[in-house]
Amino acid sequence: FSAVRDAMGGHKTVLACGGAPLRKDVEEFFSAIGLPILMGYGLTEAAPLVSFNRPTAYKVGSAGQVMKNGQLRIYEEGEILFRGPNVMKGYWNNPEATKEAFIAALPNDENQTPWLRTGDVGYIDSDDFLVITDRLKDIIITSGGKNISPQAIEGLILSNPLFEQAVLLGDARPYVTLLVKPSLEGLTELAEKLQLTGKSAPEWLSDPKLTEEVRKQATAMTSKLPSHEQFKDMRVLFEEFTMENGLLTPTLKVRRREVERRF
Repeated sequence: FSAVRDAMGGHKTVLACGGAPLRKDVEEFFSAIGLPILMGYGLTEAAPLVSFNRPTAYKVGSAGQVMKNGQLRIYEEGEILFRGPNVMKGYWNNPEATKEAFIAALPNDENQTPWLRTGDVGYIDSDDFLVITDRLKDIIITSGGKNISPQAIEGLILSNPLFEQAVLLGDARPYVTLLVKPSLEGLTELAEKLQLTGKSAPEWLSDPKLTEEVRKQATAMTSKLPSHEQFKDMRVLFEEFTMENGLLTPTLKVRRREVERRF
């Protein structure tokens, strides 16, 4: 793997990553070749770090341990709360938003400092590593009352190189629908395999043989999940999610409500 290490600029003491979840297989690969990527987690309101993997305290799939002098607490619905000396005093000239961003000291709190609501869902494992599972507002609650964390399932689907983007929808619906955008490279390989010559990429997506193969591959990635987490309907998209078309945030997170509205 020396060629990969050379392409990354040679030996690195620390490779840090944040802003969005990193696929576990990517993290494992770089760790295996001697370039561990240290995932961190934070938000602007915490200036910005909450937790961070360190070379001396590192766990794949986690966002690391809490920063020095910081505290974490898991609140209702699994929401992550944080407090520490790096937390903001409030939003400029916006007392209402400031009030909503904090929770007063909880029962049995010796420290009366309010907790910052992160809006993220997760848990703290037995070694005090923080694991992020989803955004609180992104949790899907089906009409049958089942709670589904879409990001973990989407990450599972995206571990197949055929898929470039994936979004699950299903809030207040009886089942989950999957929207997927295949990569052009993967789509081309699939079209050649199915002998769909003489057509353009958008036309391939209207071919039932190709969409069925895409469905089979997506189904295989989720076959071991509980039945309510498996998609019952799937739509293949050619349009890419970008900031320009309003489907990605500036930090490259999917605008789920906008995707749901548009599709």
